[in-house]
Amino acid sequence: MDEGIGIKEVLEVIKAKKINISVITLLFTFLSIIYCLKIAVPIYEYNALIRIPESIKSKQVNSLVEILKNDIKPDYMLEDKYNKLTKVNLLRDTSLIEITWEGTSPEKAEYQGLMYVNDAMARIDKIIVLDQKKEWENSVFYMVEKDLENIKYNFVNSSINEHLTFLENEIQLQKKEVFFQKAELIKSSCVFDKPVRPKTLFLVVGTFFLGLILSSTFFISKYYIKNNI
Repeated sequence: MDEGIGIKEVLEVIKAKKINISVITLLFTFLSIIYCLKIAVPIYEYNALIRIPESIKSKQVNSLVEILKNDIKPDYMLEDKYNKLTKVNLLRDTSLIEITWEGTSPEKAEYQGLMYVNDAMARIDKIIVLDQKKEWENSVFYMVEKDLENIKYNFVNSSINEHLTFLENEIQLQKKEVFFQKAELIKSSCVFDKPVRPKTLFLVVGTFFLGLILSSTFFISKYYIKNNI
């Protein structure tokens, strides 16, 4: 009893069953085309880059990224599983946050993606501006304390109201000149008309070869079993 099957026999089986193999392969290919064109939901992708001010510490930037990552939800938690946030990523050795939004049309992906990015930037600004305000306020309070000491010990013979007015004006000037850094949208990509999924050409070609391999393997295995029983 033979323990294997030679290349010559394999080629003979393929030649004998070429019509069957062709039909099965074409059937697989046809089904993949139907899936891509009629069944699969086309998915388009919107990408954006948000720059966090360089003055913000890397630890805080990582915290901001984690806050945004919490917006990525599993499909069962979403009302619309096809229009959603799919990626929030901090680019290596930078303060750039990459955001990817998917939608069922170029218009939806771009509109909803931009809406999300604007909301994300507003939340980021709220956090980082609040921290900057705290630092600024601490510096102002320090200035107030020193100036009061200066008034107390050096201007005892002058009108206290005059110096307090001067101090108040100085504080107001500081408020006008203070600048709080905010997140910046530095890249907002156009959504191409070609969907990112399904990858029609890749899927059709892959299915063609899969059908070819599976059908060939089926008839070769059938031949082998028949001749070794």
